[in-house]
Amino acid sequence: MRNSRLLLLAGLAASIVAEPIPLRARQTAAAVVRRQDVPDDCTLLDTADSKDEDCEYFSNLWGITVADFIAWNVTGAFLYPPVQEGIIDTCTSYHKAVSGDDCSKLTAKFGFTLADFIKWNPAVDETCAGFWLGYYYCVATPGSPTGTVTAGPEPTSTVPSPVQEGIIDTCTSYHKAVSGDDCSKLTAKFGFTLADFIKWNPAVDET
Repeated sequence: MRNSRLLLLAGLAASIVAEPIPLRARQTAAAVVRRQDVPDDCTLLDTADSKDEDCEYFSNLWGITVADFIAWNVTGAFLYPPVQEGIIDTCTSYHKAVSGDDCSKLTAKFGFTLADFIKWNPAVDETCAGFWLGYYYCVATPGSPTGTVTAGPEPTSTVPSPVQEGIIDTCTSYHKAVSGDDCSKLTAKFGFTLADFIKWNPAVDET
């Protein structure tokens, strides 16, 4: 994602979260030019100042879901940093490699062949020696099995143990917190707001 690329941060009024979230003003040296592909009802634009400011960063910063952020920035699939060189231009979906991932697990999870994965991500190499944790990889192209942007395993729908007190009775999915998890990472990973997460898990507290 280039620093000069404009990013749509606020769009449809129906998608704005119910509870106000403090917004950060950012002063720029030059005027921000509105992109032609930005929806007419967009009310706020922001820019990425560095390669570390990715989709998850802006979703957490502005209190929106990753799904909404991607839907409002309708320029095709985002090239999520960090990525390796050579990823095909026609990629439609990416996956962030996490602990336990490898080439064979991604091919099984997303339903493509190892040959396809290497063709889409040539830096991985045929032996998968170039597969690096923390990097995003192409997992779908037009006509391939549909993939989704994800950063880890799906939550389980079985009531687990242990859990904190006060979790809502209508919960349908759970996630076991592991090393490195925090509130912002879970909201980005599963596509809900921090306000929702606290409402569902009141023992977490607003801080």
